[in-house]
Amino acid sequence: MSASDFHPTAVKAVNKALVQLGHDVTVELLDEDSEVPEEKKAAYVYDESRRQVLRDHAWGFARREAQTASWLAPTHRGDRYPHHAELPPDALQVVAAKDIDGADAEYTIVDREIHSTRPLSLVVYTEDVQDLDRWSAGAYKALVLRLAADLSKIVTGRLNERELQEQAYAAEIRAAKLQDSRSVNVSETAWGDNYYVERMMGRRHGRGRRPCGI
Repeated sequence: MSASDFHPTAVKAVNKALVQLGHDVTVELLDEDSEVPEEKKAAYVYDESRRQVLRDHAWGFARREAQTASWLAPTHRGDRYPHHAELPPDALQVVAAKDIDGADAEYTIVDREIHSTRPLSLVVYTEDVQDLDRWSAGAYKALVLRLAADLSKIVTGRLNERELQEQAYAAEIRAAKLQDSRSVNVSETAWGDNYYVERMMGRRHGRGRRPCGI
């Protein structure tokens, strides 16, 4: 990935992670083709680190809803999930789905579509938020530690560094989740504008399971 593929706020987070590791180097960009080792290595891990933090909790700042305004052609009657609809392209993880009666629906996500046992009226999801200025303070701190853990061995060469940073991340993410759960209003007005557009990837999810990652 080139420097243009990353949001400008990514560089600051990576530099904070390098400070966390005690690494006396700063980066100016993230680029897999960079001749600066830290810039190249950070480009490889950054997006997956960021998305892991977003998947680790249904963050209030990233919570969105989409009304299913149109449906694809239903499949044959023998399909357990005959009702298909497209999902928003910015969805990273599906948190919940409601049927036309407002009840929790059973569904699975396949090939960028949501497949359900009954027609849906609403899908709630975690947005793939790239602008870190939109993140909560706790989630941002967790991201810095996630990056430190993922960069630790390749940057420092110390075999035990990743374990130390993983422990720090685990503690920070627990605290951030607790704070988010206590302070964030997750009513419909907190979820942002509704929209319904094409294509989304995913893996299986059913009633009572964890949120479905995309």
